[in-house]
Amino acid sequence: MFEEDIPISPHFIFLGLIQLDGVGFQTIYNFFNDEKSLSDLMRTENFNDFFQLLGRKINNENENFNNFNNFNNFINNIIKNGEEYLKKLNNRGIEFLLYSDYNFPLFPSNMKMPIYWLFIEGKLDNLQVNNALTLIGSRESSKIGFFLAQTLLFGISNTKESVVTISGLAAGIDQIVHETSLFLGIPTIAVLGNGLDENYPSNSKQLRQDIVKAGGTIITEYFPNMKPSKESFVHRNRIQAALASTVIPLQWKQKSGTAHTIRFAYEMKKQICFVETNICRKFFTEHALANSSAQRNYGGDIFILPNAINELIESLELNINEEVVFHSKQKLALKEDNVCKQPSQMGLDF
Repeated sequence: MFEEDIPISPHFIFLGLIQLDGVGFQTIYNFFNDEKSLSDLMRTENFNDFFQLLGRKINNENENFNNFNNFNNFINNIIKNGEEYLKKLNNRGIEFLLYSDYNFPLFPSNMKMPIYWLFIEGKLDNLQVNNALTLIGSRESSKIGFFLAQTLLFGISNTKESVVTISGLAAGIDQIVHETSLFLGIPTIAVLGNGLDENYPSNSKQLRQDIVKAGGTIITEYFPNMKPSKESFVHRNRIQAALASTVIPLQWKQKSGTAHTIRFAYEMKKQICFVETNICRKFFTEHALANSSAQRNYGGDIFILPNAINELIESLELNINEEVVFHSKQKLALKEDNVCKQPSQMGLDF
């Protein structure tokens, strides 16, 4: 329905489609997964052909039909709305990328559920860093999780190579990873299981702002107004694995979202490492059992921290500097709450 010599941005088409009443995430995902073309969709000649190609049944009482005198106006309105929506996103500092864009992250080709688009807030370059460590764990974290996260991140901050951390912004281990990364000047990426307009979890608004302000990145495949769900978190976990060069669970259980991420990492042939302390197998058996079970199923080494921090860094193919450089200008204070409190000193023999 548009001139052959006038290319229409697929970004306009996509963002216009998701504003149609009744056209949701799964409809668009199935459309891409079936290798259909947005341009071909715009070239359909009537409502029946349009919705048949889109893969959605027609509801004759749908306001999408009643608001337009003819099909041409309907198509033109999709493009117009999409263009306006993209401008609004860009004005808010949000980038929208399709898998065909040159700067779209290079994801594994063997993904069972490929990633076709991303909404991104913050620095895009972080998505291209080779040394990307996905550090994840339980929402019900304890001092042991805090210690493992801090020990690992202090070690990573002392390497010559550029490193980014990846986590999911959830309460517990995820937020500890983001906050400690900020404190040490390590760029961090938060992968959301909801749209960028949703403030989830409710305590994450300031942390999201801090991540972007410090040169980090917030990403999601979910439309801006989409709320989180159990399914969306599982699908989010595959993105955490796909972006990573290495996945390291810090404190976790065998039946958890972290377990999904580790399985995804294994399927994508990512490096997997496990960390513990000297007392994990005596007092934190759930974490130790999860590590042992995953190691049997997926391989990977278990490193006992803090003593094995150098060996862990070497396994990541990173080179340690002679001295630690602390980023004293970072004034972000690490939070403490009733669930997870910072150890009084880093030298505790956990």
